[in-house]
Amino acid sequence: MNCHNTALGNLPLWDPDFVGRAMASLEAELGPEVGVNLALGAAGDQSPLPAEALRDWRRVGPIHKEGKLVEERRAQLCEAVKAAIAKAPAGQPVRIQTRLHWWRPKEAMEEGLRLARWRFGAPTMAGAEDYRSAFWHMGWAEEGQKLPSLPPGADPDDLLQYPKARFGVGGILGKLVFTLGTFQSAGAHPLHQVDIGDVCLVTLPGEPTVAAAWRLEESLKGPDRAVVVQGYTGDYAGYFTTPAEFEMQHYEGSSTIYGRNTVPHLIALHRGLRVQVPNQKIGFPAKEVEEERSILGELPQPEEAELWNSEDRWVAVVMAPDPASPVVINGRTMVMNSLETPAGFLLFGELPRDVAPERGAPWTMEVGGERRQPTLRRQEG
Repeated sequence: MNCHNTALGNLPLWDPDFVGRAMASLEAELGPEVGVNLALGAAGDQSPLPAEALRDWRRVGPIHKEGKLVEERRAQLCEAVKAAIAKAPAGQPVRIQTRLHWWRPKEAMEEGLRLARWRFGAPTMAGAEDYRSAFWHMGWAEEGQKLPSLPPGADPDDLLQYPKARFGVGGILGKLVFTLGTFQSAGAHPLHQVDIGDVCLVTLPGEPTVAAAWRLEESLKGPDRAVVVQGYTGDYAGYFTTPAEFEMQHYEGSSTIYGRNTVPHLIALHRGLRVQVPNQKIGFPAKEVEEERSILGELPQPEEAELWNSEDRWVAVVMAPDPASPVVINGRTMVMNSLETPAGFLLFGELPRDVAPERGAPWTMEVGGERRQPTLRRQEG
């Protein structure tokens, strides 16, 4: 099914949403001998929301709160599945064959159709059309935000990630958000091909857009073989967009973490996998985990507080035991964002320009009523 399972939006509920509800309805209608499993395919850029809500985010909340959308999409999905079942031939033997390849992005960073070291862009933090984030509302990130040009001294990773823009003041906020102290990227992701009769299920460990899935299908289909791309399978490595979609730097392209060559690279891997002898026993690889700290750096320790400056804009970063801990800087109570980390809660926020003291004057800071001595840091660019 090529659509996000998000008709409920951000309501604070444990709920299977319209896909899970459709599965339960179909199993109840078709009888106990039938099991129904609906998988997500090219859902990366597809939303269950109506078009007018995607054009105007202010309409999203009322649609979710009414609850009608979930029932409407459930009924539509049930009818589509029953129509497909009615067309399916019955009583025919089916041969199943499987193929597996472990995709190791790090190897592709060194040779072949190169990938970049992983990186999110600023539009990722803005959120998608159907749910804009607090960063979008504060004007810290927006869809389509790009680098106007390559930075001086750009390296190969910068070229492969261009025009992806880093998040926040000089990239400071992106560094803080994406580390969380212990962030690790997987060293290997599974790619599967499962032949069921004349249909080949092709898996991707993330969220492909419709255009990306279509390109993969076109590269693998044959006169006697249909191809269906199934995303969200086996692992998660962000979004998968075509080079043209990546260039636009909407939410999906900004979240294509290995850069503009990702989809062409995955197509090449799946074409190679197609000629592999099927049904081989391939074990799980040894744990291949690389800590990504060269780009992102370290978070402050729980006792520390930092003030980052870039182009006369200041960002406060502190660790606190409680996300509601008041942060007072130079006598002013700040509005802070919070992220939970293994070491506590990371509180961060951009400061009003008039909070900074006169040049050479000391900063004062209190976190939860306790005095902190902030470390001043400067971020160039």
